[in-house]
Amino acid sequence: MFTICKLLVPFDGTDTARAAVSLALQLAHAHAAELHMLTVLPRLDKVMKKRLTTKPHGTAVERAIRDNEGALEAAVRVELDRARDAGHSWGHPRLFTHVSGGSWRIAVQNLVEEREIDVIVVGTHGRQGLVEAFWGTETEEWVRNSPCSVLVVKAQGYPYLRD
Repeated sequence: MFTICKLLVPFDGTDTARAAVSLALQLAHAHAAELHMLTVLPRLDKVMKKRLTTKPHGTAVERAIRDNEGALEAAVRVELDRARDAGHSWGHPRLFTHVSGGSWRIAVQNLVEEREIDVIVVGTHGRQGLVEAFWGTETEEWVRNSPCSVLVVKAQGYPYLRD
C-alpha cells in the first residue's frame, strides 16, 4: 500500500492553491503525514545577494521570510476553519513552512529532493491562453518531471472556497 509521509503544497494564494491546501490537509489527516507549504518570492535571490554584499545584517530579507511563513501558516488555519465550518474536522498536521527565492520549478524540485517529499498537491486553473497552450503550465511541468507523485486539484468541489 502506498503510504504518504510528506506532502508538499506550492502556495501562491490563489483559490486553486487553497483547494490544494484543503485536499492536502485531508490527506495529511488520513495518513498522519507532514505538510510542507512552499511559497516562492522570485526577487528574493537578488535581494539576498545584494544584502550579502552591501549590508549583511539587514532585516528586510528576514522580515520578508518571516511574513511569508506567517502567511503560509494563516492559509492552513483558514482552510482548517473553513473545513470545520463545513462539518469536517481534520486536526492540525505537523506543518513546515518554506520560503524560497528564484523560480518555482527549481524551488519545488529542491524541496522534493531535500525533504524526500512523497506527493506534491498542486492547484491548477487549467490552460489560460495561447502561451500556456504552446509551452504548458508549471503544473504540467511538475507532473512530467517530478521524482514523486503529483496530485492536481481544481477549486471545483470545494464549495466553501467560493466565498
